[in-house]
Amino acid sequence: MAKAGEQSGFTLIELLVTMALIVIIATVAVPNFSGLVNDSRLTTLTNNLNATLRLARSEAIKRNHSLTLCGLGKCGNDWSSGWQLVTAKTQGTVIRRHPVRDEGVNIVTGAPIIFNSFGRPTGASSRCLTLSVDGQSQTLQVAPSGSITAVDTCP
Repeated sequence: MAKAGEQSGFTLIELLVTMALIVIIATVAVPNFSGLVNDSRLTTLTNNLNATLRLARSEAIKRNHSLTLCGLGKCGNDWSSGWQLVTAKTQGTVIRRHPVRDEGVNIVTGAPIIFNSFGRPTGASSRCLTLSVDGQSQTLQVAPSGSITAVDTCP
């Protein structure tokens, strides 16, 4: 208890020291938080593309018909604005569209991926899709058997 005539509370010096400590801690935490946000964006994007690849494979088997996974628009090679799953590369029915609304996203793939009725991609070699967000990247590999895995580098 405070005695009569004494005031309780913080002095100006104590408040300034506390504020300085809060500012120092915040300057250390904010850069780490932005890295966490970028990592979360990349993980979400990779999971969405992985899910669409698996859907394309299973739908091709179910429909007993080839399906094409390609970039938005006219089914091109630029996947940075998003991707779509269609029944045919030209004039096909769109099964699923996935637009990418984030800035700074880059998706590198050689060409559209076509899954045949056996769930295998056309071509004899593995196909790789590299996704990058602000300097961080992840790669998905589609094997000739149709299996989809995350890899460090594409063979």
